[in-house]
Amino acid sequence: MSGFPITDEAFFDRPSIRIVGILQALLTRKLGGPWVHQLPDTLNLAFEATSFHSLVELKQYLIDNHQEGVWYRGQTRRRFVHYSGNVYQARPFGLHVVIEGLIPEFYRSITQSSPAAWQGAARRNAPPLAQSPTAVRAIMQSPDPTIRAMLSQFLREARKVQLAREIGKKVRIIGIEQFLPPVVPGTNLPRSQLDFISLTQHYGFGSTMLDVTKSPDVAVWFASHNWDGTSVGSHPDNHGIIYRFNAPRIQDVVQQELLAEGKNDMPTLRNFGLFGLADISVMPPAVAARPSAQSGGSLFGLENAFLHLLLWISNQEGVTVEALTFPHRDTDVHATTLTKPDLCPVDDPALSVFTPAFTDDKSPASIRSTEIETYLRECAFDEEELAEIVKSCAEGLL
Repeated sequence: MSGFPITDEAFFDRPSIRIVGILQALLTRKLGGPWVHQLPDTLNLAFEATSFHSLVELKQYLIDNHQEGVWYRGQTRRRFVHYSGNVYQARPFGLHVVIEGLIPEFYRSITQSSPAAWQGAARRNAPPLAQSPTAVRAIMQSPDPTIRAMLSQFLREARKVQLAREIGKKVRIIGIEQFLPPVVPGTNLPRSQLDFISLTQHYGFGSTMLDVTKSPDVAVWFASHNWDGTSVGSHPDNHGIIYRFNAPRIQDVVQQELLAEGKNDMPTLRNFGLFGLADISVMPPAVAARPSAQSGGSLFGLENAFLHLLLWISNQEGVTVEALTFPHRDTDVHATTLTKPDLCPVDDPALSVFTPAFTDDKSPASIRSTEIETYLRECAFDEEELAEIVKSCAEGLL
């Protein structure tokens, strides 16, 4: 038993009545179908895949069925991860889950083993600054006023949310939400925090979010090319994949579950939430060019098996997430005219902020409270707010 993410524990330990019924039906094989594993206590929640003969055919399908609110993720191959642990406080039992390997980079070291080693992992509930210290340090040392303003807003609002989470662990305060910055539906995170995470993720910093795009063409490039820009080429036994996410439908599914049992509160959502979307595609290229070049955004929460359960349930009622596969062939290069310089412009002004000295640092030191204090003074934070943020940093809350 190697455990689950903290958000999973919150929902699997106290699931809604509807989810209890569905779990019982699935685990006793009353629903049957190809997704129930041979073992009665194992759930295979991988999405049913649709296979295409070629990437060109798949791209045409995406174009023909494109609609507002749909996001895509292209990968050169499909992966799966396995979670195992005890769930459901009322009647504890061992649960084994197989989900799509849509794991944010920050958590991938945890999920490399089978089952994933969530139990006791330091990264399971890391505070915001610990998730990407090199990105934060790069911005603090940069003179760019716009990107520094993003970091400042992130620090202000993340500190408020972290403080509320700590209070929520001890006591339930009615109406505490009115003192918090507006949060992204389905999470306890302010918009500024998700946008900040998404931006740094697009420049190579591992984060708790997963890159996606609004462009089928961009997804096709990522599904058929290595990061160095070379084509994957012909591999008869290897298939690429493009995921198609209907974000409005996912958000509706998540909100219905949160509201079903009154779970949309700080104590229950004691991690960060179930699902969130950051759309940074409208960021001005004069500030950072990659987000607009890639029609980019990021999804939050896909490491959570409970979210995959909700998506699996929703897929039985309509199309929420699609897994679309194709065989790698040399002709894949004709599926898109995009090149890596198109997606990662060499004259991107953000590259002067996110330099290789930071992006190549794979063992970064934690952000020190003294670094934060120096930065806040440079940004002319008032003394009271500065002291609160520095204290939160020193106490490991930020």
